[in-house]
Amino acid sequence: MIYNKLQNSFSKSKEAFLLHSEGDWKAYMFENIDLIKTEWKLLEPSNRQLLSYEVLKSIEEYPPGGMNFYYLLIEKADRLVGFSYFQLLDIDLNASIKNGAYPKSPLGKLRFRFKSFLRSLVNIEVLVVGNFLTSGDQSHHFTDPTLKNEGQQFLINASEYLLQEVSPQCKALRGVIFKDLLSSDKEERALFKENGFLITSFQPRMLFELRPEWQSFDDYLAAISSKYRVRIKKAKKRFKDIEVRELSYEEISQHSVAINKLFDEIISNVSFNALKIKEGHFANLKKNLGDQFDFYGFFKEDRFVGFYTIIHGEEELEAHYIGMSNADNKKYSLYFNLLLELTRIGIERGYKRVNFSRTAMEIKSSVGAVGQDLNVYYKHPNKGLQSVFIYLFRLLKPARVKWTPRSPFKKAEA
Repeated sequence: MIYNKLQNSFSKSKEAFLLHSEGDWKAYMFENIDLIKTEWKLLEPSNRQLLSYEVLKSIEEYPPGGMNFYYLLIEKADRLVGFSYFQLLDIDLNASIKNGAYPKSPLGKLRFRFKSFLRSLVNIEVLVVGNFLTSGDQSHHFTDPTLKNEGQQFLINASEYLLQEVSPQCKALRGVIFKDLLSSDKEERALFKENGFLITSFQPRMLFELRPEWQSFDDYLAAISSKYRVRIKKAKKRFKDIEVRELSYEEISQHSVAINKLFDEIISNVSFNALKIKEGHFANLKKNLGDQFDFYGFFKEDRFVGFYTIIHGEEELEAHYIGMSNADNKKYSLYFNLLLELTRIGIERGYKRVNFSRTAMEIKSSVGAVGQDLNVYYKHPNKGLQSVFIYLFRLLKPARVKWTPRSPFKKAEA
């Protein structure tokens, strides 16, 4: 039994880390994942690679500025039944939100200036239950699915105790966020609503479910309409002079400065960005994850013009961070071709799906991905200020990007 394997290593020191207890439930808090490496690796789910010890350790070793980490081990009746991952971070709204084109109308200009002024006054420090750096639910896991409802209620309570625990070391803590839980889960939505959480959402993440009959990229091409095959052919023609190389740890390290420059260039195009990745982050991922992490560089002759990264899971290929020159992207269709490369790799390696993450929804849907709506749940520690913050949150959050879902598949097979 998994519990017997954990008994010796965990029971010796756990009481020193007790954060909260409630009936049969207990939560233990740690600030270094190495302290609970054995427990975490035995509990972690095989099909959620971003919750793995190696990924979280890599983030901890190269943290974005202003971010701290907390890990909870959760017991019921003296048996470990799950864990949760927290990130504490500072968000400067005015610096993080891309305002977009300056409005032309007098009323639009007034609203633009008012929002910018309010954002300049707001510096939010939040405790995120999950991974702010990725899309999808990377917040918690219970080994027994029947414990989900009871366990989530306990985790909500424990998160508020953790909020109190870390508040003294923070300048202006503004609440707790449970990030990217499925909008389709009505029971979960009702639970957070009953506990006084604000419910909101941002852009959907894009998932591409790969058909089991596809054994090669040619099978995928045969399933799409002639219109989209022509588009792919044109994109590949523009891409023909680009060399795609898989980089080793040493090569990633060698190109670390260029990698961060290309990453910064691509995130300058998104509507919201709160964090900067430290130089060396990608090389560290490769060192810790080995074959579970792939780094592919785009080269025009000897000039490094872009890259994409992959984290491999059991059923899902995670399209991780990318970077590229905006000018070279337009000239060589880098972005569209990397989506095709990810599709090809996913099919050839027998994955069930490719997680394309957020942003650029329309072009991702033109490859075959479908949007999945995710909820974000937020609670202010002061009940009296909750209603005020709800208004500010809705006023200041970046607007949802309007986009038209596409489908490349033949109508008879859609």
